[in-house]
Amino acid sequence: MRSKLLFNFKVDAFDIDVLGNLYLVNENELIKYNSELEKQATFSNLSYGEITSIDASDAMNLLVFYEDFAKVLFLDNTLSLKKSAIDLSDLGFPNASLACLSYNNAFWIFDPVNQELIRINQFLEIGERTGNLNQIINIEIEPNQLFESGDHVYLKDSKKGIFVFDRYGGFLKRMPFLNVDDLQIEGENTLKYLRNDTTFSYNMKSLQSDTTIYEFHSIKKVIPFSNQEGYYYILQKNGELRRQFWIGTPSF
Repeated sequence: MRSKLLFNFKVDAFDIDVLGNLYLVNENELIKYNSELEKQATFSNLSYGEITSIDASDAMNLLVFYEDFAKVLFLDNTLSLKKSAIDLSDLGFPNASLACLSYNNAFWIFDPVNQELIRINQFLEIGERTGNLNQIINIEIEPNQLFESGDHVYLKDSKKGIFVFDRYGGFLKRMPFLNVDDLQIEGENTLKYLRNDTTFSYNMKSLQSDTTIYEFHSIKKVIPFSNQEGYYYILQKNGELRRQFWIGTPSF
């Protein structure tokens, strides 16, 4: 395998969509590149400060979250606003710490005050909610990752584990994987979690596991992508984004 440093600026967060488009966050700016690393569009809103997170699981409906200002924005594939910013304070959740896309143009948030997952539907009404999770799982959590995949919602607390819910907010199970830097779901059954320089793959049906060790340490996030060639995007904790190939010949 060999890798290449892609950009000469610090990347705070990134995501890719199903088409292979790459989305980078650099403080208050969101930048879109295609799979050939050609810049396609940019977006920023100085009024809301730095971007906390993005969710590009729907290529036509990106979610951008600003925790400090309790705002959620939806962008189209050109990074243009689809509608006015959603003020979570107006919905009663000024302290929301996490947000992610959900089915039918809805989104999930985590409210740390009430220790609760809430799903806001397309009409900006509360659709589903878990209730106080402290009362359900008997521990107080401080999650740092939230996403929906298939029929499940995943909430990660690096110190307490991974909590899995159904798409209606019903608690299903706690997976005791600790010190996890990043979590992803591959296919329907494979859970992939990152610790420092190693990705652990765990099949939730067969219970089989595997590992991938990278040449870099202190990794923040890894996302694989496959077309004619296969490679990983690797974001290190110092903000360097790299592309590492595992098959084929790099195109640059």
